[in-house]
Amino acid sequence: MKYIFLSFTIALFACNSTPEATQKEVEKKETVDSIITPAQPAESTAKTTIAETGDNCKHGEAKPILKKGSFPKTSFELQSNKSTGIETIHFDNGDKLIIKNWGCDYDALTFRFETNRFHEEPSNAGFWYKRAVTLMNEINKKLEASINVAKGTERLVTQIEEDVPNGYENLKLNEELDFEDGPIRTFVCIDKVEKLDEKRFAVEVTFAKGPL
Repeated sequence: MKYIFLSFTIALFACNSTPEATQKEVEKKETVDSIITPAQPAESTAKTTIAETGDNCKHGEAKPILKKGSFPKTSFELQSNKSTGIETIHFDNGDKLIIKNWGCDYDALTFRFETNRFHEEPSNAGFWYKRAVTLMNEINKKLEASINVAKGTERLVTQIEEDVPNGYENLKLNEELDFEDGPIRTFVCIDKVEKLDEKRFAVEVTFAKGPL
């Protein structure tokens, strides 16, 4: 009986031991998966549904949107559906930006900033609206995109300024804000803010254009 218990203990320890390198690979995959296939909370059912695949996709094959030479530490991965591409930037200060170029009937760009520069609870929408603008303004001139990202960023600024009298209480995450008039619809949305650890947060901002 003693030997059976000892064998069981060793087996249990082995099952719960994950090599550090393997664990890091799992965490990296989970981060990329979260932006490739983002979770859809119950309250987001009223949001625009942006398909990623279909028989008549207008989006075409995804391509990098960063100007060549803008950032030295970048990579681009075209996904199996060809209409989704993941572009990653590693900054010298330890921050990271993952750009998802995706869509089908809509063209969409999702920017996921992982940063240790700002610290505040994710529920403070006013704080994160301002930081999202700061982060986007730092890269806007280094993009070559089919969506007017700079104008979408200005729309965020307008939304902030309009809510100054209310103390930013009406600013909301996961809210679509239209920013151009015309035969197609364009909108920007701060999708979510995540607290990754005590010193690191993720901010996701989506810009999209498509049918009205």
